Amino acid sequence: MLELMRRLGLPIVVARARRWARSITTLLTLAALRGAQLSVHGVVLIGTKNIENRRAIEHFGKVRRIRTHPRARKNPPRGACLESIRE
Repeated sequence: MLELMRRLGLPIVVARARRWARSITTLLTLAALRGAQLSVHGVVLIGTKNIENRRAIEHFGKVRRIRTHPRARKNPPRGACLESIRE
């Protein structure tokens, strides 16, 4: 997957549900992407707001752009997560 991301050359957005175990996975994902010298554009947190998790990811993951997106009840429209991170 890292090779595909490298070939595409697009900024990467990491999307994840907001649970504590997922915060650790998100930090490991960010470290792997940076270790592969890939550009991380930001993180989208999906679900209810959790300030502590957001701050931990911002601080330890060194992420400038973190957005929140409510959990969809049904299939969200295509690109809904991407819309939440655009400025």
